[in-house]
Amino acid sequence: MFGDLNNDIEKNRSILALMFEMARADSNYSPVEDQYIAFIGEQLGVSKEEYELIKNKPEQFPFIIPETEQERMTILYYVLFAMRSDGEIKPTEESICHKVGLKLGFNPSLTQDLIRVMKTYAKKEIPPEAMVDQIKKYLN
Repeated sequence: MFGDLNNDIEKNRSILALMFEMARADSNYSPVEDQYIAFIGEQLGVSKEEYELIKNKPEQFPFIIPETEQERMTILYYVLFAMRSDGEIKPTEESICHKVGLKLGFNPSLTQDLIRVMKTYAKKEIPPEAMVDQIKKYLN
């Protein structure tokens, strides 16, 4: 996914750590959030043992920012969907999402627009075009 295999593992671990930070931001870590993060962990090739280590000590896995915009957008999507996975979006979660968006190099207005979409569809399926329409506004 990110190039160099060793670097992939580190980046993938850092993505999961970031997602745990998001899931715990509202002090209500739910089984639904855990299922979502476990699913992403599987997609990223993180073993169950590594998953548990990251879950218990996320601070040991500093965030590594990928080079390509597509990879950075994927991470922002992961964070956005983690934020809404329990059906509630709290201000603390929005704050983390904004910080992540900035770290990833995205326009704060884009991040806010994507958060707005998440809030609009917090408990229902998001139409695919809803996210894409927001991103299109910021393309050159």
